[in-house]
Formats: sequence, C-alpha cells, structure tokens
Amino acid sequence: MTISPILPLSFYASQSKQSESPRALDKIFANDPEVVAFGEIHREDTDEPMSFHSTAQYFAQYILPSLPAHGIRDIVVEFLPDDPVIDAELAAYMETGELSNKTPHINNWIEGPDRCGILAFLRSARDNGITIHGGHLSLAEAPDAFDVKSIVAKDPEGTARRVGQHTLHQIRSVLKEGRRVASFGGMRHNNYNPLPEDLQASYGDELYAQLGRQYVEVDLLVPELAPYSGGQIGLANWERYVPEKGLNYFDLKERNLIIFPRTQNVRQLTYPEIRSCNY
Repeated sequence: MTISPILPLSFYASQSKQSESPRALDKIFANDPEVVAFGEIHREDTDEPMSFHSTAQYFAQYILPSLPAHGIRDIVVEFLPDDPVIDAELAAYMETGELSNKTPHINNWIEGPDRCGILAFLRSARDNGITIHGGHLSLAEAPDAFDVKSIVAKDPEGTARRVGQHTLHQIRSVLKEGRRVASFGGMRHNNYNPLPEDLQASYGDELYAQLGRQYVEVDLLVPELAPYSGGQIGLANWERYVPEKGLNYFDLKERNLIIFPRTQNVRQLTYPEIRSCNY
C-alpha cells in the first residue's frame, strides 16, 4: 500500500514551555476523539539493548506531556500486563515515583531491550498525571516477562490476538467510566483497516466500527525500526521526511503518521550506561 501525504507539518518541541501543546497533536485531537491509538514498530530479532532512541523514549518526550491538555489522562500500554497486580504496582509507582520491591512484576516486565525507553515513559506519565493501564497478556498467561518470547514462538498469531483483546478490554473499561483514552502498542494492533494477516490481532477495526471518526489511528516511525515495519509505513519515500530534530507529522486522510529523527552517533553501549540509562 502506497499513500501520498496531504501536507507534512513540521513540529519542533518548545524549549521554553514544557506544557505547550505540539501542533501535530492539535491537529490529531481537533475533533476531541474518544480513543487515540498510537502504533509503534517492534524490533523482534534481538534482545540486545537499543543503541538508538526508541519509540517509547520519543513518545515520553514529545507526546505524553501534551495528552492532558487534550483531555486524555489514561493510556493503555502493551509493555505491561493487563492484570490487577500490575494495577496495584502502578498505583504504588505513581505515589512514590520509585520502582522497588513493591513493584516486582513491573521490574520484571521492563527488563528488556527498551528498558530505558519504558522507564522514560513511566516517569513522563507520572510527571504529567497520566494513569497507565497494562494491555499485554495477564500474569496468569505469562507469569514472567521472559516467558513471552517462548509463548510467541509457539503461537505467534494467537498471542498477537490475545494481546489485542487485552488492550481492547482496557480501552473499553476506561471508556465505560466516561473518560477518553490513548493506547500505545504495536502497529499491527491499532490499524483501523488492518492487513489481512493482521485482522485477528487488530482492535482498531472494532473500535473504528464502534466509534467512527472518534477513533483515531496514529502510527509512529523511528527510522532505525523501518526495516521491521512489514510494509505498514504507507508513505512513499518516507526517508525524505525524516527530521533532524523534533518530529514530522502527516495527515494521510484516514490515519496519521509521525516520523521521529535518527539517533546521531549510534554506538555500542557499555553495561553501566545500559543500567543507568545514561546515553
């Protein structure tokens, strides 16, 4: 599928006003949608820590701080389980701002290639008063995060379908309480018009059928992750539009696309840098 952009809108984060709303989000939220589903590209071929800025890191920097200004204070995330135990641990984290022996399952689930990106996401959500809801498999289905890889290997499509169902359940739970909500997960889940091979994994088509234009799809592209996109970027010659800083936004009629910069001076990280997220 090849889609030409209507109009690229460049945005550079304000250096003086942390709370200033990005123009890209002003456009995405123009009609006060009930659900805004952000989709990222997963890197699934390695367990090595990312040596470039991840989607979660960029999201924490550029997008999360602006959600409350647009009436959204809840976000469902794929990187944590849909489980009451996680809910309790998230409440403890929101109160103290610390991951400790009171948050053992969160500690376990963030230990992966994007540990630093997820930490940045958690901190940004807490700083901006945004409640996080887990949208992955429950702890009953995957007691340990390190089990997920083998679970996926045994049944990749079934696992993707169940993750989509968990995220959908959490989104609908927030909607039932009368609140608008965002989600952050894999790009194959949020597509309002999914590819045939992604139909079972997507919740986007169900929510679009229910909400119409009150459901908004926003796909997120970190250039280093483009090789893993499976052809879902949907923008011809996207490389031309990679910004040097900030982000570039595209209104593609039925969906939205945000492109982040490439990380400069990518290199192999040392173990202390990985543990401290000091890079």
